[in-house]
Amino acid sequence: MNEQTLSDLQKRRHTRALQIIKRWRLMDDDFMKRCLKNNIPAVECILRIIMEQPDLHVLSVTIEDTIPSLLGHGIRMDVHAVDSAGTEYDIEVQRSDKGAGARRARFNSSLLNLNSLKKYTIWNAHYGVASSPIDCALWQGTCTARLPGYKGDMDVNISYIG
Repeated sequence: MNEQTLSDLQKRRHTRALQIIKRWRLMDDDFMKRCLKNNIPAVECILRIIMEQPDLHVLSVTIEDTIPSLLGHGIRMDVHAVDSAGTEYDIEVQRSDKGAGARRARFNSSLLNLNSLKKYTIWNAHYGVASSPIDCALWQGTCTARLPGYKGDMDVNISYIG
């Protein structure tokens, strides 16, 4: 390859790279995820501004963290952060308003809240199934069990503790 051809190739690559960079914005999904990956100070700064909490301290940052749902449709958060008070944050980065609606935010928030219940002991009253469909410490399988000598219905519970 002669020098002229090599120079033309380098110019085309440079032009193409500049076109890609011009499309990037700080609030671009891919670019932002790369900027925030393992970057606790940057996430902390963003959350302090948005939440108006200058003393907020972020302990962890996970990029594209996935939280499954019992209903089959989980979420993949762009940035999942946890602060020193244990509060969890879902930072979603959108190129446009499309897909950034209140309904999606409520859904993500509800799964984030449900996921945070894992640190608590859960008692699940779920009837008509052979076992609890969720991870729990205590499953109440029925509220209509009978016991000889006792008049009336009673609960039957299975404990997974211990």
